[in-house]
Amino acid sequence: MKLFIALATGSIFISAMPAFADDNYGWFTTPSKNIWCAKRVDFDTSIPLAVECDVDNHDWKNWIQDDDLNGYHGNRFMIPGTGPAEAIGSSDTMVGSAAPVLQYGQKVTFSHRPEDGTITCLSEKIGLTCTNKSGGLMHLNREFYVLNKPVPR
Repeated sequence: MKLFIALATGSIFISAMPAFADDNYGWFTTPSKNIWCAKRVDFDTSIPLAVECDVDNHDWKNWIQDDDLNGYHGNRFMIPGTGPAEAIGSSDTMVGSAAPVLQYGQKVTFSHRPEDGTITCLSEKIGLTCTNKSGGLMHLNREFYVLNKPVPR
């Protein structure tokens, strides 16, 4: 819980608010601080709803092997509000951003317009799993990632 304090007419009002208010923030990380995610949506440029995540430390080989590129490559994943999740390239990193922690057992759901779909992310000790209602799925952890298939447990 986050505490918000407001001063009004000489009195102090303290209100406990949930740390996650779904569509009201754009960044989060897992308790291990190994997975960092951002909600992406921009109606001005017609970028549809998506969640992108970077996995900082991982056991797999990066899928982009170009020394001329700056940034992180081979560790970013994206799930749109509708459609399949995918591994994507990036020239930046979300790792280390100021972000609230999505605690184990906690989930967050993002939605905007009906045509953009819905994305739900669940933080667990076995990793972060994000899904959409059209069957897209991404499960991320240090050892492996799974896209659009059942997660081995």
